[in-house]
Amino acid sequence: MSAFAQVFTEGSLGGRWTERGGEPIDNRYALIDNRYELIDYRYSIDPLGTPVNRRTILALRLALGVVLLGTLFVQALIIPLLASEAAREAPEVAHLRPGYMVGAILVVLCVQVAIVCVWRLLGFVRSGSIFSPRAFAWVDRITGSIWAAVLILAGMFVHLSAIDAMPPAVFLFLVGGVVTGLCLALLVVVMRALLVRATQLEADLSEVI
Repeated sequence: MSAFAQVFTEGSLGGRWTERGGEPIDNRYALIDNRYELIDYRYSIDPLGTPVNRRTILALRLALGVVLLGTLFVQALIIPLLASEAAREAPEVAHLRPGYMVGAILVVLCVQVAIVCVWRLLGFVRSGSIFSPRAFAWVDRITGSIWAAVLILAGMFVHLSAIDAMPPAVFLFLVGGVVTGLCLALLVVVMRALLVRATQLEADLSEVI
């Protein structure tokens, strides 16, 4: 049992609340002195400990489904159409069309992987088990998909810059994509660290309850 759990156990058994060093804690910190108050405290710091409203989860999943269908439309129609248009406007780089079309489809695929992972995480939220080690793998997949997309976009940027074939619109798109991807990746890393911390607290409280 962790030190955190020992402190709470001592208080719940009617003993004096103590710090790790054995010094008594002020009585105002001993409000949680039985099992039911401890459960209330648990849910006060873990509002997702109870199942989230099903309508909210359903609405989020519907939104994710619409976005996923949109990405499929982009892969099947928009990307080939834009690639053909670019090849007509710049015949000197028309030979790059197949490679860059595949790269763009892979970037969208990374987005689709992230959407599927978020969909799965919503399942954890719905069941009240988001603070579990099983969720870490899905968060890691989101991070991996973002980094993969960033690397693909960065590779396109470097290659087009090297051959001096960078239209202004493409330049803005690639730079914006790389910067946005980096920000999202760092944000997910921070959120994962918070999830790990919350999971540790959940485990400590579970030992007591």
